[in-house]
Amino acid sequence: MVAKTESGFEFPDEKEYAGMVFEQDGDLTVNLADVKELKFENIPKGTYSAQVESAEYGMSQSSGSPMIKFVMAITEGEYAGRKLPSWLSFSAKALPGTKATLMRLAPELVSKEFKPSKLCDDGYFTNKPCRIRIDLGEYQGEKRSQIQGIFPAVNGGAAGDAFFPGAKT
Repeated sequence: MVAKTESGFEFPDEKEYAGMVFEQDGDLTVNLADVKELKFENIPKGTYSAQVESAEYGMSQSSGSPMIKFVMAITEGEYAGRKLPSWLSFSAKALPGTKATLMRLAPELVSKEFKPSKLCDDGYFTNKPCRIRIDLGEYQGEKRSQIQGIFPAVNGGAAGDAFFPGAKT
């Protein structure tokens, strides 16, 4: 019997798992022959109701600049529960875009000093409603869904609001 996650991905139940990952002669033995490979269906290009699932302050691996890594969860429609990452950099070149994003997600922050690490640690961004614009980009030679913009949740994120006519939810 196969079990499923909230988002519909299949994984082995306990009995199946015991036959796939077990100890034999004191060593871990793994048999993946009957495990279904995880494949993600790309989320179609569009604008979706979402909320911040998590926000973590850290340093960019590529530039060494301070940043916030957001995980956004789609909250409505066919793709509800799907999660995508988005990064907010505090590098000199990224500050204008960072301000534009914060104006949409947390406008109260742009007119005063704030400590991104403290906000993240305190859960300030967690569960904030928003809208995310998704497009397909390329990552390691494959098409992948990527967040191209974060916008305010107009009317509490309700579908069909005037700011996003024809938006997917």
